[in-house]
Amino acid sequence: MTLQELTQQVLELPTVDRWALLKLLIELLQPEILKKPSSPKSDHYLGWSPGFFERTAGAWQGEPLERGDQGKCDQRDWSLL
Repeated sequence: MTLQELTQQVLELPTVDRWALLKLLIELLQPEILKKPSSPKSDHYLGWSPGFFERTAGAWQGEPLERGDQGKCDQRDWSLL
C-alpha cells in the first residue's frame, strides 16, 4: 500500500477514528523520539547564512564602541498593581 492510498483511507475514517489513529501513532513513535539525543539547531536552520559568525565575530574595526549616558530611570507607581 502506498502512502497516498493510506492517506485516502485515513481521510475516509470518521473524525473520532482519525483522532484515535493519531493518538496511537504518537504512542508508537514517542519512545523513538525520546531515544534520540536532541541536537542543537544549526545556525543555517535558525536563519543565519553559513559561516556568518566565523566571518563577523570580533570583526569590528571602527572606532571603539562606548555606551553613552542612559539617563534617569522613570519612576513607576507600583501601588496600582
